[in-house]
Amino acid sequence: MSIGRNDLCPCDSGRTYKKCCLSASEPAADELFWQRMHAALDALLNQYERDAVPKPLPGQTAKTIQDIRERLGL
Repeated sequence: MSIGRNDLCPCDSGRTYKKCCLSASEPAADELFWQRMHAALDALLNQYERDAVPKPLPGQTAKTIQDIRERLGL
């Protein structure tokens, strides 16, 4: 059974769920944004690595992409 936003909070605080524990159970909007941004950037880098034409030098593209991933913490 799911908890509605206006139901009493299951922590027994006496407050509604939306004013008590709802924000703790959902990721913050900025955190969700950065998770999506990292996923999109990782997908873009993978596509570039696969489809880059012309390739600068053998191994150079892979090294550049690895450097970008390390700097971004991916």
